[in-house]
Amino acid sequence: RASLNNPELMAEITGFADGSKQTLDLKAQLRNLGLMIPQFPGALVLSGQVINTAGGAQIDLTGKGPGGIDAVITGRVEKSGQADLAIRGRGQAALANAFIAPRTVSGGLGFDRRLNGPLALSSVSGPITLEGGRLSDPGLTFGFQDISARADLAGGQAKVNATLPLTTGGKAAIAGTIGLAEPFSSTLGIALQGVTLRDPELYDSRLNGELTLTGPLLQTPQLAGQIDLIETELRVPSTGFGGAAGLPDLRHVNEPADVRATRERAGLLEKVGKSVGRSGGDLALDLTISAPNRLFLRGRGLDAELGGEVRLLGTLSNLKPAGSFNLIRGRVEILGKRLELDEATLQLEGDLVPYLNIGASTENDGVTAFMLIEGRADDPKVSF
Repeated sequence: RASLNNPELMAEITGFADGSKQTLDLKAQLRNLGLMIPQFPGALVLSGQVINTAGGAQIDLTGKGPGGIDAVITGRVEKSGQADLAIRGRGQAALANAFIAPRTVSGGLGFDRRLNGPLALSSVSGPITLEGGRLSDPGLTFGFQDISARADLAGGQAKVNATLPLTTGGKAAIAGTIGLAEPFSSTLGIALQGVTLRDPELYDSRLNGELTLTGPLLQTPQLAGQIDLIETELRVPSTGFGGAAGLPDLRHVNEPADVRATRERAGLLEKVGKSVGRSGGDLALDLTISAPNRLFLRGRGLDAELGGEVRLLGTLSNLKPAGSFNLIRGRVEILGKRLELDEATLQLEGDLVPYLNIGASTENDGVTAFMLIEGRADDPKVSF
């Protein structure tokens, strides 16, 4: 007999021997799972029996806890290291939040798996499902809701099928395979259907796309394919031309721990001292972004429609864009005057914030006035 008892954890094992067979009865209880996962306050209980013989152990264990956690493990583990175990039950996806912070996930998980062979992921087979899931990341301007996903494990990889509706509109559908061992090699197809991306200050876009994500996820996988912009509106900031930009190279001196935690959750720490030439953990790109028309540039008196195509090569940390979106028609009103646009180009130069080059003119009483708007879309400059 063995027992452990403290204010938070209780465990007790009792056993007896019958010749070469030993039987162990197990019972353990974590008084409050919420200490580790705040979303799930309440007791987590593990109970069952292990019968040990000369050849191995017969296992029959049950785990129950808050949030609908209910799992059963039955089967046999041989002394040689081979196993034949059934693992089935249900739980909550939020159990993973402690490992993926600052991202959060929620929803009901179901699993019915079999481990047949050596004690390794490559021996695991069977489905894992997620229903009514939700995923958020502070680095994104949108979240995913009502997620429906299924992963079938076999041969050391997971065959994935998932539908992820966006909180801003539209949905993404993912299908393909992901390796279960590092570097997690993947072959995934991603379909974007009526996806709406929105930043209240800069843009509002609805798009379709057919993409592929291939390669090791922990190294530099490649995202390739085409994105078709159905209708997009880019906004010149309402603060006016030449407005103040952010504070460059800002240093925090004697930063309180809670302030640093907030910046970490918002993903701002990664922007300080970020290495552009990193060799791993990046994303290679081969994307074509097409908008034959209905790409509108508006704000501060500007109203223009553009069309064109841009190809994004390189990596996220070292973009190499080629192409531009050019004027179809447009005008600009300033100081009570309407100027017809002579040219307008929207080009990507080094990152995903476009560079504007817009020229307009008007003639009145023999005097011709010219205006030029140029610079990044989030901080353009105007000259006459």
